[in-house]
Amino acid sequence: KLPLFTWSGPSALGENRSNCSDAEVNSTLVAGCTDGTKQIAVEKMLVWMEQELKIKIEAQHVWHFDDRAGNVLPFAELGFNARMVSCNSRDMARGGDVGSWGGTLQDG
Repeated sequence: KLPLFTWSGPSALGENRSNCSDAEVNSTLVAGCTDGTKQIAVEKMLVWMEQELKIKIEAQHVWHFDDRAGNVLPFAELGFNARMVSCNSRDMARGGDVGSWGGTLQDG
């Protein structure tokens, strides 16, 4: 069960994607972080959870799944676990840069 059902982040109130460095994170649901800044939101989420909810989650217990390598690598630099999904199912209409809906068994 999620500890809170309120959205936070740049797109909390509607489409407004931006760098999450300046975004307020006061929820476990964060929307609108631009590529390469999602790990910043997760860091802020962990701080918020520890301060407000008295729940401490160590970095090695955090997982992020994304369809872009550029979003996966920064998580490892912070000690988080991250995996790329949809490696074999790419959306060619978008230049193959984005994964199609869902992963495949080969992504495992």
